[in-house]
Amino acid sequence: MSTKINFDAESQVLNINTNLQEAKTYDILRVFNDLNPLLNEVMPDFDFSNKQIDAKNLAGCLKATMKAYGGIGLAANQCGIKARVFVIGNEDDVMVCFNPKIISRSEKNNLGNEGCLSFPGMYLKINRNESITVEYCDETGMMKTDTFSGLTARCFQHELDHLNGIKFTKHVGKTSYIVAKKKQEKLIKKFARGHAR
Repeated sequence: MSTKINFDAESQVLNINTNLQEAKTYDILRVFNDLNPLLNEVMPDFDFSNKQIDAKNLAGCLKATMKAYGGIGLAANQCGIKARVFVIGNEDDVMVCFNPKIISRSEKNNLGNEGCLSFPGMYLKINRNESITVEYCDETGMMKTDTFSGLTARCFQHELDHLNGIKFTKHVGKTSYIVAKKKQEKLIKKFARGHAR
């Protein structure tokens, strides 16, 4: 998920902030747009016994990338990595979730605005469960159980959708999508005009 627009309108790609401390320690990964076919695939479980992929390094790279692009959530397949892992959080507190699952959901739903780093400049009103109880592993492989509500619950559901090959545009009707797409295009043109000055 994203909280602000942070992209180069001319090339229509996201800009990154390489002044972050994380950018000096971990690789900043490329974030693919909505046309990447990996966003339509269900990601396989992460295998902590596979020594070819270091969980802590992968977590660090995803955290650094999310922060560099100004997001509050990022799934591995948005960066071209076939692994069941995402990160959510803000500048000061980021949580990594390997092999996440929702084990219960509240009956109450909330409608709220969502953005996505793979859809820069697009915002949609999505209905999500107000609270969820979840299981996931941290980067050490330790299993955790938590209950989240509000924005954290929304981010968790958004990123879990990514790992299940579901784009956030699937949660709205055709008319809502068309309206949001037109607003996105206007926003891109506005930024392009500002960039040309």
